[in-house]
Amino acid sequence: MFETTKALLIDRVTPLQLPSEQQVSGWARNKRVFISSTMRDLVDARRVAAKTIERMGAQPVMFETLGARTDDSKTGIY
Repeated sequence: MFETTKALLIDRVTPLQLPSEQQVSGWARNKRVFISSTMRDLVDARRVAAKTIERMGAQPVMFETLGARTDDSKTGIY
């Protein structure tokens, strides 16, 4: 029944209800996770977070991999 659920609820108070790594991986499959932090001082932490997200079956999304846009930020003209 858990596999058909779209939401993942984690109860941090009751250890008996923590999902297994397999349940988390099943939920994370094909999801995208944005990693938000400062870039220069947290390089190692960002790398570990990205690898962990990948290991769980999700795709890490980091600002530096999004690329530049051609939009003018002042006028909004593309």
